[in-house]
Amino acid sequence: MSFSGNSAARGYRPFAASDAHSAERIDAACRLAAEGKLAARRIAGWLGGSGINEPEFRLLWLLAGAASSGDAAVSLDQADLAEQLIVSPAQVSGAVERLRSLGMLERVDSQRDRRRQLWQVTGAGKALLGRIVDHVADASIHQEVAA
Repeated sequence: MSFSGNSAARGYRPFAASDAHSAERIDAACRLAAEGKLAARRIAGWLGGSGINEPEFRLLWLLAGAASSGDAAVSLDQADLAEQLIVSPAQVSGAVERLRSLGMLERVDSQRDRRRQLWQVTGAGKALLGRIVDHVADASIHQEVAA
């Protein structure tokens, strides 16, 4: 199965008709998984030489987006980050610690609960994100000129 559309419509019917809905759901999930892997590869390509990896970039991007959304709360805790990034808290913990050690993130005290560790992007983190955005824009221009 190629995950490129409705299997039943192409004449491929490995399951009984009563399983068609389940097969379509599985097919759709497999397509999404493949698209996610392709997106991760594309992001990794943009990050060449930046010193951070794709999960760390997604974490910075999420926090920078939260900061630019106009919300009063521009910081997120590690549980919120894990939930929004759809990764484990342990993965967030490692990424947060590495980005903090690189000066890309800083801890902010929570006004409501001093036990929570909130994180926000530093000026250095914003500068790195700006360089990555510029790199992506330059690559897009070069692709358009070549086409």
